[in-house]
Amino acid sequence: AAAGGSGRPNPVALPSVLGSPVPMSSEEIDAAAARAAAAVESAMLKAGRPRTPQRSRSRRDEQGSSQTELIVGTLVVLCSAIGLAMLVPSVVVVWSLVGSTVSVLVAFTLPTAFHVAMQRQEGERPGAIGWTSRVCLVISLVAVLVCSYASATSLKTETLDLGGNDTCTTAS
Repeated sequence: AAAGGSGRPNPVALPSVLGSPVPMSSEEIDAAAARAAAAVESAMLKAGRPRTPQRSRSRRDEQGSSQTELIVGTLVVLCSAIGLAMLVPSVVVVWSLVGSTVSVLVAFTLPTAFHVAMQRQEGERPGAIGWTSRVCLVISLVAVLVCSYASATSLKTETLDLGGNDTCTTAS
């Protein structure tokens, strides 16, 4: 039953059609697909492979959230963002808070966090460099909090004129 002594079974010989394709109705196509799926299933069972579970058509993920729950969650986030945008007086407020937080995260916190995670994943015991990176990680997390707080308090004390004149700058 092996082809050429390779240990593999002979492939199923399919007739070749040299002429034009035979027109088939959708019912015939569905029946042929069902027969092919049944043939593959029986061949897999004969080979000792377990049957592959078929996914349900309800499109539910592992947590059980449905399409409706995803739509509701998206609408909640969207409405919250729009409401917050209407409350913020200027885009300068957003830029200030995001800039003070993200710049410290990208420059200091993330690189040291990645270094610590790589050391932990490789199972290394932290030496002098490992402890230094952990200390830098803690310091950078504190810096994120301090910079965000400083940015928020400076926005409280500074006022912006909506007419286009920035009252934060000093006139010379």
